[in-house]
Amino acid sequence: FGKVLLMPNFKFKKNLGQHFLTNQKIIEKICSIRDLNNQIILEIGPGMGFLTKKILDYNPKKLFVIEKDITLEPYLEKIKQKNPKTLEVIYGDALEIDLTNISKEKMVLIANLPYNIASTLVINLLKNLEIFKSIIVMVQKEVAERFVAKVRSKEYGRISVLIQVYCYVKKIFDISADNFIPKPKINSSIIE
Repeated sequence: FGKVLLMPNFKFKKNLGQHFLTNQKIIEKICSIRDLNNQIILEIGPGMGFLTKKILDYNPKKLFVIEKDITLEPYLEKIKQKNPKTLEVIYGDALEIDLTNISKEKMVLIANLPYNIASTLVINLLKNLEIFKSIIVMVQKEVAERFVAKVRSKEYGRISVLIQVYCYVKKIFDISADNFIPKPKINSSIIE
C-alpha cells in the first residue's frame, strides 16, 4: 500500500543515481514540511514526476523542475499537459544551470537528489542561498548526518562546518530503502 507502479519501458540509469521514491505517504509528508500554496517551487531531479504531481496538488504559484535524463520527457510532459500554466520543465544538468535565472521571486527547493551528486549540489546551493526561502532535500542518511553533525561528534567535518556556517540545517526524518525503485543499498534522510 502507498506505492505507485512505474511505466514498463523505462530503463534506470545507474550513472545518474536514479532511485525513485514511490511511497505516496512519504511523498505527502515531504510536501507538508512547508506551506507550498502560492509559492515558487524548484524541484531538482523529478524523475517520473511522483513528487512533482504531489507538489502540484498543493497549488504552487509556479513549479520549475530540472531533469537531466531526457528519456523521462514523456512522463514529465504528460504532467505538464495537465498543468501548462503552473509547471515548467527544464532539461539539463542542475550542476550546470544558473539557478539565479529561474525566478525573480525567492523559491522553495524540494528535491530527492540523486545520491551521486547530492553533496556537490548542496555545496553549490550555498553559493546562492539568497534565492531560496527554504531548501528541503533528500540525501543519503550518512550524508545527512554529516550535514547536521554536532562539534566533536564522529560525523563532524568540513562539510558540517561549511553548511552550518551558512544555514540552520535539521534532519526531518529518515526513509528506508524499501520505499524506492530500484531499491538502493542505503537509507535516506530528508533535511531542511
